[in-house]
Amino acid sequence: MRAGTIVASNYLEMARLLAESFLAQHPDDSFAILVVDDLPVGELGGTVTNPGEGAEPERGFDIVRLSDLELGDTELDMMRTIYDVMELSTAVKPSFLKLLLADDPIAVYLDPDIYVYAPFGDLMQPALTSGIVLTPHVLAPIPRDGTAPDERMIMQSGIFNLGFIAVGRGATGFLDWWQERLLVDSVSDVEANLFTDQRWIDWVPALFGCQVCRDPGMNIAWWNIHERELAVTPIESGEAAGPHGDMTGGVVTSNGAPLRFIHFSGYDPSQPDRFSKHQERPRTAHAAGSVIRSLADSYGAALEANGHHARRTTPYQWNTSATGHDLTPLVRSISRRQLLNGARTGTEAGEWNTSAPMAFGSTADRFEAWLAEDLAGTDDIRFTRLEVGLYDSRPDLRAAFPQRDGNDAVRYRHWLDHDPSVVDVLGDRWSPPAEGSGDAVEPDQGGASRRSLPRRLAGRARREAAPYVARVRAKVQR
Repeated sequence: MRAGTIVASNYLEMARLLAESFLAQHPDDSFAILVVDDLPVGELGGTVTNPGEGAEPERGFDIVRLSDLELGDTELDMMRTIYDVMELSTAVKPSFLKLLLADDPIAVYLDPDIYVYAPFGDLMQPALTSGIVLTPHVLAPIPRDGTAPDERMIMQSGIFNLGFIAVGRGATGFLDWWQERLLVDSVSDVEANLFTDQRWIDWVPALFGCQVCRDPGMNIAWWNIHERELAVTPIESGEAAGPHGDMTGGVVTSNGAPLRFIHFSGYDPSQPDRFSKHQERPRTAHAAGSVIRSLADSYGAALEANGHHARRTTPYQWNTSATGHDLTPLVRSISRRQLLNGARTGTEAGEWNTSAPMAFGSTADRFEAWLAEDLAGTDDIRFTRLEVGLYDSRPDLRAAFPQRDGNDAVRYRHWLDHDPSVVDVLGDRWSPPAEGSGDAVEPDQGGASRRSLPRRLAGRARREAAPYVARVRAKVQR
């Protein structure tokens, strides 16, 4: 079995903790970390080394890069442009699994925020026959009690959690199918029925067949902790503890089965009272003294000891273009929509429009001029591709300025120039208005000044834009 995970450089210490926990439980297997940027990894990585005759080999893990995958330069430049770090990391998963399969008949992907407590290789054998092993988000019906998670959340993100997947060499057709779709449709867009790589996997049981692993010790996380009863059996004298010390005071079981691994999705050691930042109205309290709280506290301490807090401040390399400009969610979305001929998803697009420049590669020198190209407005007030893209992406702006290319051009320009939220959305491509520009004073039908109307519209748009701004800031802080 060859396992691996995918990270950017800022999550390397988390990935190392996963690798060490996996290899401690699977000493005869191997592990690889795919780093999706080109930044140096420092002292991480390495392969199995032999320190001397008769000594046990020191088992390490491999570092691989995007250039090691079967994807071409044009595809990678496109994916770096249209995807943020989470979307890119999920989009290359099928190709990464193919790379792992080249060295072993069973390949396993694990999210970097996982810690392995017991072996699970015995559950992977179906991958050799059915080709695919998946774990569902939940194993039992979710109570309709007003707490989280609820059924809607699961349906939005997909029935299966892709923090884990195992495949055998018989899954090549599935991996090809999955990779084709993730080239352009690995975005997080719930309204378009897309959630990175996960929603596509809902098709797998019908199209390819799979083994659904229902072992309660697999892939425990905030979305299913309510249905997993964790218990501790004390370790007998002389029995070995885990690689980072005894995290539990004993052997942990989940619904009577061995605890295989926990998926600490959204866990932040600086907020120990929360199992996950994604968990609102939790069905199960993350109470002090509980088994899951003890495991999470120990995991958080191991992360900090590993240097995760310092490493995670490393900026994501592909958050700026080859020419050094911000790649905000809006810029990525405009590039993707152009590639898809204005369609929401690749399923609607037909042939891709590859004439538009990307932020990386051979066309990167044309990317900024392309974004700054005048596309709309009036004879006196023009709007760039970036400003048009912002308008088209926001129902609140279309409602506030319905005649953008006519009577509302002045007011939309004023909003672009003065609303503070625009800086977050446009990034370093926003420029302040020319000195001396201000509100136009136009009498309304009653003779009163209309000076305040643009301000009122801008204020309303700013309030309606708050969720978009919060989403942008959250992505930047990841």
